Amino acid sequence: LSDDILIVKITKERSVAATARFRKDALDDTLAAVDIATGKQLWRKQGTRVMPYALSAQDGRVVYHNMEELVCLDAKTGNESWRQPNQIDSTLGGSSTLVLSDGVVLFHGHGRTEKPAAGGGKKPKAALHLTALSLDDGRALWRRTGNRSLAGACTQPTDVFVVGGIVWCGNSMEGCNFHTGQVEKTLMPENMISP
Repeated sequence: LSDDILIVKITKERSVAATARFRKDALDDTLAAVDIATGKQLWRKQGTRVMPYALSAQDGRVVYHNMEELVCLDAKTGNESWRQPNQIDSTLGGSSTLVLSDGVVLFHGHGRTEKPAAGGGKKPKAALHLTALSLDDGRALWRRTGNRSLAGACTQPTDVFVVGGIVWCGNSMEGCNFHTGQVEKTLMPENMISP
């Protein structure tokens, strides 16, 4: 729910389990938007792939990951605003997190941005990354190595919090400026235990 518009993901079959490894062909969803004041459906897009935990809305925009790219739509019309490549071949159902905060898109999950070199080079290896994009135009702001969940379980998406302009991701003790990706705070666990 954002700006009095309810964004709904409708999964055709059973949702992907948190521990299940899947590829993009396992996803067959419908995205829809409903004006909560009138109950009127604003738009509907069938045959849309939306990864689990990778859908968010803010400031009149809807952003989701379809396993090939991050896609941004206008929340009122459903018209596409931008797309940014972020290839994921396969992943676990509970391994991604998408957060929108103050004009920044934060996506944490497996992915690669590079394409294989022309002439049949090796495919770049996928790894966990925290990627920041501009909500306005999809422009890449920064990218860092990602972190596992604080819970340490493969069934829970990694926590991504933004507090006071600092993003905290998973089990990392480093807080980064969410506009630049530069480390601004470091937690010292030994100082966090009370006597």
